[in-house]
Amino acid sequence: MAPAASGDALAQAQAATAEAARRLRAGQLVGLPTETVYGLAADADQAEAVARIFAAKSRPSDHPLIVHVAGADPAQWRAAVDHYARDLPDFAERLMAAFWPGPLTLILPRRPGVGQAAAGGQDSIGLRCPGHPVAQALLQACQAAGVLGLAAPSANRFGRVSPTTAGHVQDEFQGLLDDDALLVLDKPAGLLSVPGRGPEHADCLSARVQALYPDALVVHRLDMATSGLVVMARGLEAQRRLSRAFAERRVHKRYIAVVAGQPDPAGADADGWCDIQLPLIVDWPNRPKSKVDFALGKPSHTRWRVAPGTASGPTTRLELEPVTGRSHQLRVHLQALGHPMLGDELYAPDPVLAASPRLLLHATRVTLPHPLTAAAQTFNSPAPF
Repeated sequence: MAPAASGDALAQAQAATAEAARRLRAGQLVGLPTETVYGLAADADQAEAVARIFAAKSRPSDHPLIVHVAGADPAQWRAAVDHYARDLPDFAERLMAAFWPGPLTLILPRRPGVGQAAAGGQDSIGLRCPGHPVAQALLQACQAAGVLGLAAPSANRFGRVSPTTAGHVQDEFQGLLDDDALLVLDKPAGLLSVPGRGPEHADCLSARVQALYPDALVVHRLDMATSGLVVMARGLEAQRRLSRAFAERRVHKRYIAVVAGQPDPAGADADGWCDIQLPLIVDWPNRPKSKVDFALGKPSHTRWRVAPGTASGPTTRLELEPVTGRSHQLRVHLQALGHPMLGDELYAPDPVLAASPRLLLHATRVTLPHPLTAAAQTFNSPAPF
């Protein structure tokens, strides 16, 4: 029975490779192993497919991607190199002959009009011929189908640890949705949700997404310093339905934060949740800050509890659920409680600000009714800290 099982496994692998090549030719993304980490691959000659990599990773589109090419022998990789490179120096050809297939990337002058999106608009392009047998099988299947190179950066979202197993890739992108009515995205810290004032603040999550999905519309936003899940709608009707769900509090969000000190859970319910109900208003003389104002502030409600498994120490990891959605609500409420968030440049004192290079606040879960079916759906993103 062993030979039959081996034959079945080979047939399954060949079918999977053929399906992956078909999807890549159709402009979709595929995860593939290399000698070092797993990559997130797209046809390097399809600008829209490459844009999907940038959107999935939340990676700036001017950061060049390495293009992987097939190459069981020089005759095979030479066709791809001639396609992408306008010049091949003698030393580069000698390096390829000595080390390809293998973990060697060469930066070569790019042929005009080829692989521009993958090269981040630069005049050079990085080419690599991986030695991993699975990667080579896929690259050769792609080459036979007319796809000469795969742009394939590491299959992780921007700023996260590179994946080394297929399971890591699945976990990294699991739960993020791209369908005809709804986009669920994972914003990195330091990126605006929507454009700011002036051309220097034009780069933002919504602009990057709209370059790929022109019908994408903003439904809500996160602070620039906050990372995590952001929802966008595909079209006006989906935006209207999602906006109504937010207004009627049928959308439930959860955040992870790390704060200074140890909040007192006195009065917690049976599940450990405590309440902060302090009215908030924009601090106009000190914009963009907000502040607690018992006379003029709007009612604001945050639930919090200590995250499971948190050890006692100088900081505490919290789960947060905003019941209302005021500007900077979570940050101001925790500051008012006497436990500002680490790395918060607006509300933390200097020692707490210096304790982290970024604000330790991440939108980790969102549950919402799908704008077409109204079925409840939950999406998750683990905190990167």
